Amino acid sequence: MERVANKARGFDAARAWEIAQYAAMTPDERRKVARQLRDRVYGTNCPDVRDAVAGLKRRRR
Repeated sequence: MERVANKARGFDAARAWEIAQYAAMTPDERRKVARQLRDRVYGTNCPDVRDAVAGLKRRRR
């Protein structure tokens, strides 16, 4: 993905430019960006929440 900069003169112009950038992306590009952000925030070795909840229900019985 090529980095592009935009210097907006207001919040409305900045938001409109951001929406136009997201609209120009393909679905695969959006998935790639979402995965990179998720890995950056939560890490790559993160347990699945559904597994943790299922384990708690089994222990209570």
